[in-house]
Amino acid sequence: MVRPPMPPLYFFLIDVSLPAVKSGMLEIVAKTIKSCLDELPGYPRTQIGFLTFDSTLHFYNLKSSLTQPQMMVVSDINDIFIPLPDDLLVNLSESRSVVDVFLDSLPSMFQDNGNVESAFGPALKASFMVMSQLGGKLLIFQATLPSLGVGRLRSRGDDLRVYGTDKEHTLRISEDPFYKQMAADLTKYQIGANVYAFNDRYTDLASLGTLAKYTGGQVYYYPKFQGDIHREKLTYELSRDLTRETAWEAVMRIRSGKGLRFTSYHGHFMLKSTDLLALPSVDSDKAFAMQLSLEDTLLTTQTVFFQVALLYTSSSGERRIRVHTTAAPVVTDLGEMYRQADIGAVVSLLSRLAIEKTLSHKLEEARQSVLLRIVKALREYRNLYSVQHRLGPRMIYPESLRLLYLYGLAICKSIPVRGGHADAQLDERCAFGYTMMTLPVRRLLKLLYPNLIRIDEYLAKILSTSDDFGSLKKLPLAAESLDSRGLYLYDDGLRFILWFGAMLSPVVASNLLGTDLSGFPDLSKVNLFDLDNEVSRKLMRLLNRFRDNDRSCYQLCHIVRQGEQPREGSLLLVNLVEDQTGGTSGYVEWILNIHRQVQQSDELLSDSFPYTEIENGILWEVAGKWVVQGAVDVNIGANPSAEGGGDDEGVDDQTVKVVDIVDTFRLQEQPTFEKKQFVTFIKRYIKLLAGKLEGEQLEHFKKNIEGATKFLLPRLKDFQFFVGESMHDDGSLVFAYYKEGATDPTFLYFAHGLKEVKC
Repeated sequence: MVRPPMPPLYFFLIDVSLPAVKSGMLEIVAKTIKSCLDELPGYPRTQIGFLTFDSTLHFYNLKSSLTQPQMMVVSDINDIFIPLPDDLLVNLSESRSVVDVFLDSLPSMFQDNGNVESAFGPALKASFMVMSQLGGKLLIFQATLPSLGVGRLRSRGDDLRVYGTDKEHTLRISEDPFYKQMAADLTKYQIGANVYAFNDRYTDLASLGTLAKYTGGQVYYYPKFQGDIHREKLTYELSRDLTRETAWEAVMRIRSGKGLRFTSYHGHFMLKSTDLLALPSVDSDKAFAMQLSLEDTLLTTQTVFFQVALLYTSSSGERRIRVHTTAAPVVTDLGEMYRQADIGAVVSLLSRLAIEKTLSHKLEEARQSVLLRIVKALREYRNLYSVQHRLGPRMIYPESLRLLYLYGLAICKSIPVRGGHADAQLDERCAFGYTMMTLPVRRLLKLLYPNLIRIDEYLAKILSTSDDFGSLKKLPLAAESLDSRGLYLYDDGLRFILWFGAMLSPVVASNLLGTDLSGFPDLSKVNLFDLDNEVSRKLMRLLNRFRDNDRSCYQLCHIVRQGEQPREGSLLLVNLVEDQTGGTSGYVEWILNIHRQVQQSDELLSDSFPYTEIENGILWEVAGKWVVQGAVDVNIGANPSAEGGGDDEGVDDQTVKVVDIVDTFRLQEQPTFEKKQFVTFIKRYIKLLAGKLEGEQLEHFKKNIEGATKFLLPRLKDFQFFVGESMHDDGSLVFAYYKEGATDPTFLYFAHGLKEVKC
């Protein structure tokens, strides 16, 4: 039986421990919620409720017959029960006066609270129990690492021993299965979760963000939150979250024409079946990416069609379906497909794939996967024209993908993927990963390669009658773009960074900040205000103009002076994509490396896989490993709403088991060899390889290759045979087999058939 459309429901789960109160978070959240009550979608049907927590849970009776709210405290967090279950969710229009009184008094209720514990897990379970009859949006405000009860987490962000090992990726996924299962339960009952994280120290966003990831939600991250600095940002973003148009109880289905099928989906959702995405709540600030593949060898039609259908409940209670259908031409020339490529779509998918790779592999391997995909695409394009045009060593690429090099490097230097443990805080890395997984194309491209503009000359033209924004030129993201006599604005769509050159006129700083820079020992605590001079007013108009270009978030302005370390490095210098920083390639080195690999043989191995020399160094032995890739392995069961899931409901979690080496380097399996065939192959390969060696290396190879061959021949029946992705006839052969009693394969490489290339 299908239930009727549910009213919009907003439930607020608020941390009231000492850090939440002391930072000013509680006061700002309470005031912002109250200021938005008149604009919450769905009037007069809108429902509302609150639960606060520290080491205990605090429920609130907001029934309309009361003159003030009643607080009920549950201290037994191991056996949760719901007091007065019928009065914890109320109709906002009927209980408006009681809700107003509650929000006015909430900050003062806990102003003297010295409790630093967090029973977040029990509070989350209680919220679910309250909301499960109606569904709705759960807004979570968390300032402390969960420390009590179910879902308790430990501080694992500073465990340096894990980095560089096969367990490194576990730091970037949920530690406790409780959070994945809760996300599945929330989705099942049409509850979407948005997580507001306010941290002064590690709060394990890898675990907490799971709640948003699988319910179509969003993660808002406020590191080192201070109310007097971050007030405007939190107020704006919470207000937008509460008042933007929202689709409730939604599912999205993606279809394609005959001969094509979608193979994977990337974003924040729960996959209910092969093509059905569950979205308890969704809005215009979210985006999704999909991969498709050919089911037929050749498409016989001249056009293929794609259709996306979103079935949802509107805030007014109407069941609606929104359908987008598009057609794409089928081309017979692969080169034409390359020429028509959409760089935004390509980069959007590449970045999501790289972020997902960090959840099951080392960061280095995620970066390597980006490089390999770019090399593969450009090598394939080159091969289309290499014969008839005699390209020689020249580099060619379609005009449509001329920025692929730059954006590929930007992905590798983005916060979720860059460097190692010292290059980004773990919470910051996870928060940006969640953000990038949901960003629309235009915003994602800007985040990957932000705008850098010099503005001191623009601000100096105080006599101009209008703001000439068109005179502002974007500069390359390189240190050579920065002049110590200038003032620069860095804009990545999420924040502004205002960089003061060391030799900038003190008058400029005085006009913008009210005093000389030397008057601010800690620029992290400086806020920009509209001062009574034209230079200040002009800067504020410029910032507001940029903010108006994208109203999905509030860009806070950070001020940094040249030479101020470590802030200058962490805020700006590390984000100069084209520079060689922190041991990573600069733009020129990156292009040359790609160009070299496009013209060379396939990549078969990287130094992230340690090897052991055997047979006097002729063969390298490398340990492979079976790994699981895919979404969360949970069961959300049947859905109580009418979303057209049909008989195929339940989670198809896209999980697939692969061997890490085969998957990373896209090795292609070959048919098995008979002994005679193998001898013929090995003779030809030895001759080919010997022609490329010289000196001592050649002598060593000739002396020991016979022993290596005798090592391989008796094992032929146990081997799987692989070649590189391009399947070149003269490529090196890779052998895989299982040692006695082993569950993971071992790979064998001809050492002299490998050539080292620095990335």
